Amino acid sequence: MRIYTDESCTRADQGPYMLIGGIVCDAETAREIRKAIQILKINNGLNNDFEFHFSQIKPNQVQIYKNLCEIFLEFYNQKCSYKRGIDNIRTYRRVCFEGIIITHDKIDHYKFNQGDAELGFFRFYYTFLAHVLRKHYFSEDQFHITIDAITTKNPKMVPNLHQRLKDSCLPEVSDPMKTIHRQNSKAELLLQMADVILGSVSFAWNKLPTESSRNIDAKREVVQYLENKLGIPLSNPTYFAKSFNIWELDMK
Repeated sequence: MRIYTDESCTRADQGPYMLIGGIVCDAETAREIRKAIQILKINNGLNNDFEFHFSQIKPNQVQIYKNLCEIFLEFYNQKCSYKRGIDNIRTYRRVCFEGIIITHDKIDHYKFNQGDAELGFFRFYYTFLAHVLRKHYFSEDQFHITIDAITTKNPKMVPNLHQRLKDSCLPEVSDPMKTIHRQNSKAELLLQMADVILGSVSFAWNKLPTESSRNIDAKREVVQYLENKLGIPLSNPTYFAKSFNIWELDMK
């Protein structure tokens, strides 16, 4: 299984909610999605250096971003031929979205993380990934996790995250974790897709400025398009077993 993750609004001054989320699919689906995105870029005359990024949506790019969402939805609307999960075994879509919502006002790094916000962030990352791995584990398959190129002061953060997931996430399974690594999103089209889907959810939750802005209007149009196609508001939590899952972390 493949997981491609990103984060949004990691600082309190960026919005009331921090989000961590990403796309989950098998290796074959990942290859097909990459091919579809490459064709989209070619058909629209975009060069290889063009990067899909929610924060950079411009009015003249709205249709291209809608088309990117359509690629996600094409695979999302197809059911897998196998069941996944440890706790609740069921069939999911070929591509799934998982997102966790964390309320900034409820975060206390001094009480729980020795005042280290980076440590706290990676603990949230562990909580998110532990949920996703248990939900999407399949047979003897192993997970390959690609994280957007997070800048960390402590170079041990990602290796420690990998080891902790190996040790404690799936005790019923021997060595479920194959790889976890950081990668620049420019080099991975599925990270770009994850950025756009997560960015849409973040836009809905953080209620970005409503004043007149051509770029904000363009982003809102993409968000509304995705909501209409999914048939759900992106600003609401969903049932945890959904293939498009937005869950709010209980910080009690």
